[in-house]
Amino acid sequence: MADGEGYAIFEVRSPYVIVPRVGKYETTDDDCEASVVSIDAPGAKLSVSGDNGLTWRDVELSSGSADLTKHVARTYGYLLKIAVKGKAGEGVVRSLKITTWVQLHPASLPSLRKGANKMRYVTGDDHGLAGRVVEIRTCANDRKDLLKYCSEPPKDYDPARKSSRVRGRFVVKVQAQPGTKIAWFSAGGNFSTHQQAGAVRTKNPMAYAVDSPKGFKNFYTAKVPAGQGHWHYNADVEVNLDKPAKTLFIEYVGKPAVNN
Repeated sequence: MADGEGYAIFEVRSPYVIVPRVGKYETTDDDCEASVVSIDAPGAKLSVSGDNGLTWRDVELSSGSADLTKHVARTYGYLLKIAVKGKAGEGVVRSLKITTWVQLHPASLPSLRKGANKMRYVTGDDHGLAGRVVEIRTCANDRKDLLKYCSEPPKDYDPARKSSRVRGRFVVKVQAQPGTKIAWFSAGGNFSTHQQAGAVRTKNPMAYAVDSPKGFKNFYTAKVPAGQGHWHYNADVEVNLDKPAKTLFIEYVGKPAVNN
């Protein structure tokens, strides 16, 4: 290996929520050991991402170990980046160990009965593809968290306006991970409504485009019956692309509003 620098990214995923060892119940400041990294790599720098590599947070190493609790507790996974540099043969990772605690949900496990039981393990997705799902979930009550996903941010957005945070149009950009493409997607959100006689004016359309944010195709428009009196609802729609793409754009229009 030549002199220089490089990095490797490792993915930690769990079907169960990552949990810490809890100290005082009234605070999370002393929570620990949710996920602990032990590494032998002199001079290495570590960082973690909770949004599929969109943003990264530096991690401090102490005696070759790092406790990631404050970054990863109460999530279902993260990316760990290890960066090294130096002369040939010196900038290396000799060993890596990641210990992660999760909270098991027994109800999600298959039940077994006395006698012979048959179970089947299946890979891929329900479209018959060797694919995997990558979740993007925003927190619209946090301005930075929503805007980091937007290629075109909303003009009328107030995180404190709980019943109508985003009014009007904004566009979210989704990038396929290295070496992959997007074959299908499921998009949705939490939306506000008009009520009673005005309920039919609720639209909240969603549309998509691939490769560039042009020529959006509508895939959802609300149909709320007159007379309904609830102020919000959830919607989610799955779309198969004509051909896999590296980049996907989702257009939201809050009519009357998108909450998350």
